[in-house]
Amino acid sequence: MTMADSAMNLTDKVIAITGAASGIGLQLSRFAATRGAKLALSDVNQEALDKVVSELSAKGTQVVGTRVNVTSNQEVDDWINATVKHFGALHGAANLAGVEGGKKVVGPLSEMTNEDWDFTLSVNLTGLMYCLRAQVRVMPPGSSIVNAASTAGLMGRPGLSAYATSKHAVVGLTKTVAKEVGSKGIRVNAVAPGPIETPMIDRLLGGTEKNMPFAANYSTIPLGRMGKPDEVARLITFLLSDDAGSITAVTKITVGPAPQGPLTMGLTDFLNAKSEKFDEFENPNSFEKDDCLSCRIIGSTAMVSLGGYTYFSGMNQLKAQRQVIELSKSKYKYGSRQLGILSLSATLVSLGIYRMFN
Repeated sequence: MTMADSAMNLTDKVIAITGAASGIGLQLSRFAATRGAKLALSDVNQEALDKVVSELSAKGTQVVGTRVNVTSNQEVDDWINATVKHFGALHGAANLAGVEGGKKVVGPLSEMTNEDWDFTLSVNLTGLMYCLRAQVRVMPPGSSIVNAASTAGLMGRPGLSAYATSKHAVVGLTKTVAKEVGSKGIRVNAVAPGPIETPMIDRLLGGTEKNMPFAANYSTIPLGRMGKPDEVARLITFLLSDDAGSITAVTKITVGPAPQGPLTMGLTDFLNAKSEKFDEFENPNSFEKDDCLSCRIIGSTAMVSLGGYTYFSGMNQLKAQRQVIELSKSKYKYGSRQLGILSLSATLVSLGIYRMFN
């Protein structure tokens, strides 16, 4: 066996995949099959699922397909138990079934209906929990689970409050369960895709990006384009394989945009603030005291903003420091030295965040 053949090897591993009939789930099913996996596929779309099963079976893959609505605890339990009975074990799972919202997908929280909120969380969070719970109950040591989060679950997404909330929760659930089952030798991770060319993003964009106020801004994506489902599928396959044997409780970003949001705007807004309560901002001499309130507030904001921004955007940290220092020079006589020191601390914060998640 060559090194290429052994990479991301899933030979004889039984892998369960939800949302397997389209998008990332479909590409994962295809790629995992090429790595030797035995597949238990599920989806709510029976017709599309049957096509995938037929396609993979024709290529020699051992695969079974089951229509499963993940919002049904009973259907999920029956599917996982049937998988173990059919194949003899369950070594891995990718919980990818998800929805972007209910009847009205895009809109502010003030217009959100209880029904749309409940539906979104019932699929993206509760349904995933049903799957995760059933899987860890039957998995042997050495198994691996990958959950579908989203960059919306790391930074928020205006207009998609239910979706973003559900994905934030997936990140927390992933970390928690990973720590619960780590002693059993089971790994649990999540992937957080940015904009990916899938049916879901097509529905959100309505055919044109200009219809979406939060559509992919390619200037904030390092690669300058949307991601492709097969790229995410390869990352998931890696996390399911023994090649990722020491990785657990992490969320891996794929095609992640660099957010131009509160992490960065918080610092700029604070430095430009003109508040009667904090009149030190209008008086450079007030920065002559090391313990002045403004220095502490700006310093804390700088560390949070710069640390978060450099982690999520991949921005050169020295460049980030220079921006903070130059901004302080332009407004304050004393702020340059104070914020220069604090920006160095922010670099350590950003490195700590990066290492914690990677």
